[in-house]
Amino acid sequence: MRGAALSAFDDLDAAEPVVRRRRGKRVRRKRTLRQRLALLGIWTAAVALGVVTGMHASEPVIARLRPEVLAVKNVAVVGASRAPAAEIVKALGLAAGTPVLSVDAPELVRRVETHPWVAHARVTLLRPGRILVAVEEREPVAVALLGDPPTRFWLDASGTPFLPVGTANAQGRLAVLGPEDAAPLTANPLFAEGVTLAAALERHGIRGVKAVLMARGAPELLPALELTSGVRVVLGAGDHDQKLERLAALLRARPAELAAAREIDLRFGDRMVLRGGPPSSEEAGDAGGSGRPPPPNPGPHG
Repeated sequence: MRGAALSAFDDLDAAEPVVRRRRGKRVRRKRTLRQRLALLGIWTAAVALGVVTGMHASEPVIARLRPEVLAVKNVAVVGASRAPAAEIVKALGLAAGTPVLSVDAPELVRRVETHPWVAHARVTLLRPGRILVAVEEREPVAVALLGDPPTRFWLDASGTPFLPVGTANAQGRLAVLGPEDAAPLTANPLFAEGVTLAAALERHGIRGVKAVLMARGAPELLPALELTSGVRVVLGAGDHDQKLERLAALLRARPAELAAAREIDLRFGDRMVLRGGPPSSEEAGDAGGSGRPPPPNPGPHG
């Protein structure tokens, strides 16, 4: 490789062919400005390549003779607003003076991504002795309820419950009730579906929803919504957008029957069933088994 490169330089540096003789002397054509600039560029690149190659080749030697030269001295963190930079640096787990040549960047990424607020991370090693950590933080879009009794966790758009809410202000964040065995920092499809429903509620302009119920109930009655008024809205499987569109129209119209309803059942096509009390086990079984509306009960219907 080196010989080939030198041959190329030699060819460019060679004298131009003889074009004529003058008084017994050979006259050579002068190089044009473009040729001189091209030659200068090639030599500049060659020198730079040699410097970089020499630096990389000498790093192991420097690491042995003067390890402090390549020791990690500082860490720069970008993209972090909710996660304190000090916590990101601590998550790296690097001792002061760690040689940069011994740092495993993929392992550092894995460590940083264990921080609850960090969704993705990128680690770049800079010489001498600097590390750049770029993070993408999670955005809390809802509150997940885990365990029994339920504990509130922040929930991101991927359906991952990532951090206990604790005493933080979660006002205005929809609660999503998921399976009791859901694990923190693990994406869950039921939570992801709950987040999608929360976004659909916003899109249809439906207000006054306290929680989205994705688990802990009869499967044929889920998902369901719990309104702040105490009314339960049964969505069931499939066609959620169409069901929410009908629900939005019902809430806007506010018929007289709605005032006494304790449950709104949207599982039966374009027919909405309003009940004045919780469904009996017989009604729930009949609806789940046949797919038809349950038999009439004393509650109001729409």
